[in-house]
Amino acid sequence: MWRIADLLIRHPVVNAAMLAGQLDIISNLQAPDTISQFADPSRFKTIEGTTNGEVVSGLNNASAPLKDVRVRQAIAQAIDKRALVDTVWNGKGQVIGSMVVPTDPYYEDLTGINAYNPDHAKQLLAQAGYPNGLTLRLKPAALPYAPKSAQVIARQPKEVGITAPHEELQFPTPWTDVVYTKADYDMSIVAHVEARDLSTYANPNYYWRYNNPEFTQLEYYWAYADYLTVMEMTEEMVAWICDQVLGTRLVKFNGHAIDFNPP
Repeated sequence: MWRIADLLIRHPVVNAAMLAGQLDIISNLQAPDTISQFADPSRFKTIEGTTNGEVVSGLNNASAPLKDVRVRQAIAQAIDKRALVDTVWNGKGQVIGSMVVPTDPYYEDLTGINAYNPDHAKQLLAQAGYPNGLTLRLKPAALPYAPKSAQVIARQPKEVGITAPHEELQFPTPWTDVVYTKADYDMSIVAHVEARDLSTYANPNYYWRYNNPEFTQLEYYWAYADYLTVMEMTEEMVAWICDQVLGTRLVKFNGHAIDFNPP
């Protein structure tokens, strides 16, 4: 009989049980910074892989300041995502820049869009009418990764004038009631594991309250569509996003030009 950790138990308890020989398998290490505890190859075998989950800093588009795309862009450009992953998740993560995970066949690396650029973030805030900065309510889910992420996200944007005091909410409740249902927040942090969840932006009642009729018209569902059809639809949606955010489908990243026109 295999002894497998109950992932509802907090990671210090699970890790201690594994080190004491009381467990055979931990299927999901909740604190990658503790992976060094299992470095002895004579006792442990560690397997690293990818997931279809994305840890998302959600923005409430119905919140007055966040209705302005320039404020949303400023927040994104005020955060060093690579440094965040290195600090919070011990470097065990990939910055992807979108709601499409690398395991999807239509994944594109969009990290060059709204990349870390604090000077430009300040300019965007001034253009949006916030030359002296603004204050936003950050309400992360109380899960292993989120409070740590909130500390970084609260600290880095402060350098460009965005103050984000954070209030941790237990998950699933009251986070699901306060953030997901009532959208009583400005910023939040939680992991998403829904397949092809780019489509959530076509639902104005979803918790980030993004409401753009033009984009919604691009998102539609075929119950019996194959993955090629879904890929074509997603390519059109990504191209439209490039048009709206950048005004071009030709994106320069790391000295290379990426053409987001559908093939």
